[in-house]
Amino acid sequence: MKVKISLINAMLFAALQAGVSLTAAADPNVRVCDTTPTPMPILAIKHIDCSIPNSPSSVNRAYVDQNGNKTLQRVDGRRIVNCDSAGTCAHRGEFMGNAPEGIYGITTGWYLGTDTSGAVVAYKEGTGPGYGGKRYERQATKSPSSSPIDVSKLEVVCMATAVFNCSINGQDIEDEDLPKYLPLVDKKDVKTKGGNCDSVPLCYDKNMMLLGLNKDLF
Repeated sequence: MKVKISLINAMLFAALQAGVSLTAAADPNVRVCDTTPTPMPILAIKHIDCSIPNSPSSVNRAYVDQNGNKTLQRVDGRRIVNCDSAGTCAHRGEFMGNAPEGIYGITTGWYLGTDTSGAVVAYKEGTGPGYGGKRYERQATKSPSSSPIDVSKLEVVCMATAVFNCSINGQDIEDEDLPKYLPLVDKKDVKTKGGNCDSVPLCYDKNMMLLGLNKDLF
């Protein structure tokens, strides 16, 4: 059975509005997409989430017509982007970059591209390869310590926006350094045991005791 793309877009946007997760990048002009596709409710169509947490529900966006006249339009704060087999991405006829074939969710004001390793990322408009800039190069992260970490003795607070904004025992920690302090855990294993990873990037057990970091985000 064929489903009209407008219906897919509408339902995907509803899914994005319900909640988002994000893989943070060291560059504030880059959003590294989730590695795990997010299933869409009801139709169960999966999309890759490249949007940032707490994106506004709507924004004013400037458009220039063929005569050079500029107008402001109120548009959704998040967009559903469809990329075809040729790697050309669009949202309602507007070019949105280049990425492997699939359905993606991004924040308005960003476009899709790839990093130096070929992985899909979202770039802020005006930056990145679409505007003559360099592709994002991921920073190598040190492997977390093999020694057991007693996370129960750590006071961890994260206020995710464009980055994770985490502190441990009152000390601010850079996103890429978090695995030095907290163990990486598998989201699927956590959910199987009744826990959750809803508090980006942290995972908790069924009793809301901290387990560690969602490894999908690192």
